Amino acid sequence: MQRQKGIFGIFEITVIFTILFLLDLKLKYFGYVNVEPNPYLIFTIFIAIRYGIRLVLFSTALSTFYTLFSLYIFTKENFISVVFSWEILKIPIFILSFGFIVGFFRDLYVHEIYDKENEIKYLKKKNNELYQTLQKQNILIKDLENKLLLSREFSPLLIRKLKTLRFDNLENILNEAFDTIDRLLAPKSFSIYSLSKNNFLRLKLRKGESKLPNSFPIENSYLISKAMNFGFADIKSLIFEEELLNKNFHEPLMVSAIYFSGKEENLYGFLIIEDIEEAKINKNTEIYLKMLSDWLGTLIQNALNLSNEYDLVFEDIEKFNEILNELENRRKRFNIPYSVVIAKTLEKIPINELRKFIRETDFLFYDGKNLKLILTASDSNGLAVFLNRLKENKNIEILEAYSKE
Repeated sequence: MQRQKGIFGIFEITVIFTILFLLDLKLKYFGYVNVEPNPYLIFTIFIAIRYGIRLVLFSTALSTFYTLFSLYIFTKENFISVVFSWEILKIPIFILSFGFIVGFFRDLYVHEIYDKENEIKYLKKKNNELYQTLQKQNILIKDLENKLLLSREFSPLLIRKLKTLRFDNLENILNEAFDTIDRLLAPKSFSIYSLSKNNFLRLKLRKGESKLPNSFPIENSYLISKAMNFGFADIKSLIFEEELLNKNFHEPLMVSAIYFSGKEENLYGFLIIEDIEEAKINKNTEIYLKMLSDWLGTLIQNALNLSNEYDLVFEDIEKFNEILNELENRRKRFNIPYSVVIAKTLEKIPINELRKFIRETDFLFYDGKNLKLILTASDSNGLAVFLNRLKENKNIEILEAYSKE
């Protein structure tokens, strides 16, 4: 920028002084020797104010050259005697002196401005650094507050939750556990996925924006697959394993497996943190996430021991409205879609035959004639696919089908 400005300054001086020189020749001012004030001096002062000392020397040299050249043209025979007189020599001396003095003070002023601008830039940079540090400190403080809250209230909070929980209702348990995780860890986006027998993950609950689909095969995510094998995994563990990632799949930040115990160790699904402050991706959060997953797994096991709700197949058709209300409340709270299909059968169909049409996370209500289905985490696209499959059975007459998104 400075170089471009200097080149433009040289061009500007050359053009102006050339015009003055041509005007001098036309009007026969003899190099402006007897003109007061001298035009070359006036423009040199302007040049000093605008560009400083660095172009004053060029301006003085060019004006001196044009003055002497003009005198040479008009006084060729007496040129030597005329040039070495005080009247002529004082002109470049005055131009250089005045230009140098003005340019010197101008450069001091500009240098001071540059120093102030650099100081302002430095202070802004320091201010931004301090702001970033303050933001990180605030996150750490909030994290510490959550840790203190967790250490002080974890057990009392769980006891209060246990007093109000319906242990025979898996959906209720998941909702309350979700609220507890939200309160204690405060992630920006997190979800609970259940694992089907075919190693397909199905969304149960979610808070915040997500890039994860509602259902997908577990092998799509290296981080979740790793948590399946080791119980827990976070994004930091992928630093040295980048070549193993599915580049087309969005990986979460932290994953904790949810186990429930029966005759043998079983995996219910995963508690997945998709977005949380970077400062919280640490060992303490890992411990808390494992504790919450373990607590949730215990509650799920209790629900399975107390009822057959995990089977999600009911002969009691009246239970449909109760579960539908719970799923509608969950949709409003967590934005989880679901679909409903109401049908009747022309003749009685064995339950095992109906099971072929639903996933492990779907609800089926059948009393031998009336058939009602609730497809969890299913939008209108999923409903359309399901209806095409259901229509393959000629003994099922679909009465109504809709999605709530």
